Amino acid sequence: MRLRLIPRDTGFYEFYCAQASLVAEAAALLEADLRAFSDPVGSANCIRDIKRQGDELRHEIVLRLERTFVPPFDREQTLALALALDDMIDLVEEVADKLAIYHLARPPKGAADQAALLRRACAVIVEAVDDLERPSELRQHAVRLDEIAKKADSLFRRRMRRLFDDGNDVLSVLTGKDIYRGLKAAIDRAGYSIATTELESALAARATPGRSSPAICLNRAAASGQSL
Repeated sequence: MRLRLIPRDTGFYEFYCAQASLVAEAAALLEADLRAFSDPVGSANCIRDIKRQGDELRHEIVLRLERTFVPPFDREQTLALALALDDMIDLVEEVADKLAIYHLARPPKGAADQAALLRRACAVIVEAVDDLERPSELRQHAVRLDEIAKKADSLFRRRMRRLFDDGNDVLSVLTGKDIYRGLKAAIDRAGYSIATTELESALAARATPGRSSPAICLNRAAASGQSL
């Protein structure tokens, strides 16, 4: 058995958990806004405050990574997970901002149901991040996120068809498409990038320090058009 002379810095887990909690809080606020739709501007401001907290956490993680000799995973994965969680908050904020800026009388039909799926996905992310120190548990969270993503894809296609089939005016179609796509992008970020790349990469990187995970290698090959 090898002895580790310099222990891993596990303080990153606290930052990740804080980030995930902010993601879940922002998603819950967005769903509540779409359900009640009484103060979209106020909701957008609240989510913007959450984003500021998320930006501070991301900055702290970057600074800590610069000072840390042995991070919990490969440095690439340590930063990738932080950026992925930060991206989630950004995507939620974008949807909230559009709801406020467009001055809609009511949100697009079905958008609240999309937001409910996003909230569920974020709840899974909270659990998954909490299990980062127990890598064997990560697979079940990836499966749950994939199931939510499939439901979200089906709902997105139905809502887009109805948007064009219901005789909506041009402005309703344009704003509806924007909101639906924004919500789908946030769910996709949770269901695909975090589940199949960052979290499973963290598992692979932890199992084999210093080596890129299979997921990262596949992504690089796809981006360059190479075959493995």
